[in-house]
Parts: sequence; C-alpha cells; structure tokens
Amino acid sequence: MIGARFGYDLLWLLIILTISLAVVQEMAARMGAATGRGLLDLVRERFGIGWALVAVGALLIGNGGVVATEFCGHRRGGGAPGRARLCGGASQRRAGVAVGVVRYVHVAERLFWS
Repeated sequence: MIGARFGYDLLWLLIILTISLAVVQEMAARMGAATGRGLLDLVRERFGIGWALVAVGALLIGNGGVVATEFCGHRRGGGAPGRARLCGGASQRRAGVAVGVVRYVHVAERLFWS
C-alpha cells in the first residue's frame, strides 16, 4: 500500500538505512570479536544498566514493528490467501501476541541469565 502510494520516492531512505545498518552490524561484530563479549554487555559496562535497558527496549520495539508489519502485509493480501484468515480473528491476534511475548522472554532470558 505504501509502495503504491509513494512509488520510488522513498528509495533514497532505504539506501541510507541499509548502509547505516551495515555499519552498525560491522561495528558490533568487530567489538564482539575483539572483546569476546556482546554489544549489550559492552553498553552496560560503559554506560550503565539504564542505557542497556534503553537499548533492549529499542530492540524490542523495532523487532515488534517488524513482526507487526509482516503480519499486516500478509493480512492485506501480500501472502497466501490462507494467511489472511490466520490474522483475521481476535483470538488469532491474541495468540500471535502471546507467541511474540514468549519469544521475547526467551531471548531476554538467554541474553541476561545464561
């Protein structure tokens, strides 16, 4: 729907975002290889638990947005016809939210308490 409305007008933004994401991924990989620790551990050590929680919150919001837009795209007819019915009812939406929460808790558990 957005592509139909704006066409290629936002393509420049996609290029900038792709480059910036590649730079951040490269820096995180280099820091992990050099220190043997993850990016969140380094943020927590340098800036404290408050900024580490901000980083985790931003990560969760971003990942939640990705999951929501994927479901929205499938619901709007971007995927197979059966997928539109999967997201149609309220009970399926609640089940999707529950699965997402369980997934995030599992990832957080593995990050912080392993």
